[in-house]
Amino acid sequence: MKKNIDNNIKNNNDNNKTDIFLLNLLEDFLLSFNPTVGDSLSVCISVEHCLKILNLKILDVFNLYEIIPSVNLKKIVKDKSIYISNEDESRLIEPIEVQNKIDEIVNEFKNNKGRCFVRASGTEDIVRIYSEADSEEIAKIISEKVYNILI
Repeated sequence: MKKNIDNNIKNNNDNNKTDIFLLNLLEDFLLSFNPTVGDSLSVCISVEHCLKILNLKILDVFNLYEIIPSVNLKKIVKDKSIYISNEDESRLIEPIEVQNKIDEIVNEFKNNKGRCFVRASGTEDIVRIYSEADSEEIAKIISEKVYNILI
């Protein structure tokens, strides 16, 4: 996403200062925390900062926010170090065969807005599974299927 923002800033032929300001604000916001796994304190501070700059109130955000049903599971694995994620922890780089199976599972539920990612815990000997879909029931099915393919 950062590359897209940088490209939009560089390729802004209209020199629209408002667009450039908002793109820079978005870039700063995204750099202030890990958007995939989050960090509640840094997310809160970042949101407060953006709201102040944009002259918005928290209630304005609630009108924009849609809660997406999600499920979190964790699985104890033999060796969590084999699970290597990409930079934003939204996909596995290794083992690629596990990521391919996750993609197949998620593809089964593409009409239900399904998505899922896994990542090795930084503090426990587990792998965390996060899934979401248009219903909690479907998110749970996705998580359980992914749980069963983890080594």
